[in-house]
Amino acid sequence: MDLDKRVGRVIKRDKYAQFNMLDKINEAIVVYRDDKPIGAGAIRYYDDDIAELRRVFVVPDEQGNGVGTLLVGKYRGKLMKITNEISPEEYLGLRKAVGWSVFPIEEAKAGLDNSHVVCIRDDERAVAVGRIIWDHGYSVLIADIIVDPLYQGRGIGRELMENIMDHIKSLLKPGYRIMVSLLAAHDKEGFYKKFGFIDRPNETFGPGMHQWLEEK
Repeated sequence: MDLDKRVGRVIKRDKYAQFNMLDKINEAIVVYRDDKPIGAGAIRYYDDDIAELRRVFVVPDEQGNGVGTLLVGKYRGKLMKITNEISPEEYLGLRKAVGWSVFPIEEAKAGLDNSHVVCIRDDERAVAVGRIIWDHGYSVLIADIIVDPLYQGRGIGRELMENIMDHIKSLLKPGYRIMVSLLAAHDKEGFYKKFGFIDRPNETFGPGMHQWLEEK
């Protein structure tokens, strides 16, 4: 591949070579398909608050398949903060942003207080949230996987689910089994299948069911 032709000008490699030395690169992100590397990008940290994603490359056969988007999403996820706290106001704001119903703030607070919360923040802004509800036995419900529409398509939902699944797996002890359930939003089943979830109904299970109760 002739890089000069691809970018339409001569690259001054000598000028920029100093920034490509391994001792200047703190971290790298590599995307694999079937154990074969198909894309990569290096992360250079300038200080505690500033970093840069450099030298992003996707092999020609994989270009146009969303690999670059995944790389950038992983980079964003590394720079964002993952916390276990979100205010009821922020939580209700995210629900509203994706068109979900909202409810009294004291009800939202009670739900958060009785859940394990995973919240992703861009600076101080809550941009994604998920809740884990556990009976301290064998049953776990994943509730409210929400990503702010302005941040969707950047791999943040995947980062959120990976963190949630890691936490659930940490609850296991030798001989334990935990059944993890969730209600997928419409047309989001494929996303959750990537984490091992199965469709219902099937030959073994009937359809999942739910209802909302409301005091009139």
